Amino acid sequence: MDAQSGAIAAKIMPNTRSWWDERFTHFILDAIPKDCQQIVEYGCVNANAAHALLPSLAAAHYVGIAVKSETLREAERQIMSSSEASRISLRLGDARDLPIPDATTDVLLSVLALQHCTDVKTLLAGELPRILRPGGHFVAIEPDNLGQRFYYDGVLEEITQTFHAFCLRARVLRQPADIAIGPRLPALLKHAGFANIQFEMHLVGSTRYETAKAFCDRVSRVAEQTAKLAGIYAETEEYRAVVQAIRRFRFSGLPKRLGHSAHLVPAFRVSATLQG
Repeated sequence: MDAQSGAIAAKIMPNTRSWWDERFTHFILDAIPKDCQQIVEYGCVNANAAHALLPSLAAAHYVGIAVKSETLREAERQIMSSSEASRISLRLGDARDLPIPDATTDVLLSVLALQHCTDVKTLLAGELPRILRPGGHFVAIEPDNLGQRFYYDGVLEEITQTFHAFCLRARVLRQPADIAIGPRLPALLKHAGFANIQFEMHLVGSTRYETAKAFCDRVSRVAEQTAKLAGIYAETEEYRAVVQAIRRFRFSGLPKRLGHSAHLVPAFRVSATLQG
């Protein structure tokens, strides 16, 4: 890692840093024209994309759209010390009404945000064509959370299978948002009238050398967050099955033993062009 890459990595929020690496940054950059002048990110959260992308896009101004006021405040705090602060703007908005003037945007970006959106069709068919310049680009990295896999010195089949059933339940409860929207995006964009649709896969995740306890604690936090977002409670059968599978592994494998772990989520880079 060179000095610039190290500086960028230091600005990525800690809960993201384990998987947002230099390869992930380049995976996004490869789909963005180098001469673009305005990037709008829907669902910017902590504006990680601004820190990661702007050093390689000298002409670009970044506008982050936060969908919650608390994430807007956190993003504002994060950019205060950024060397790119003069090229970053942050606004509050949603998929039905982006606070962006008509035909002013070169790239609309989404990084793992559309999975939480309850009105993707309005965004893709209404707001996106409105704010993009003719020939403008849409670039999204979105997951298939039904395809998550877990490893610890081998494949953890029970945890993977129970987590899959749990995510199926969460997907139903979170509708009309879709936690597995990634592979659906090309068809949605085609229906919205976009051209030059490109579809590539990337594995989001992290690999570590850690104790079985540390790994199980991390998987438990992922399950708890998924359950909270879906409104799933502890007595739900699918959630209990995940918790029990994690507990069985934790104690049968000895909590303090060290091993190589991985948690992987398939994500898809989908890009398209607004026809002029």
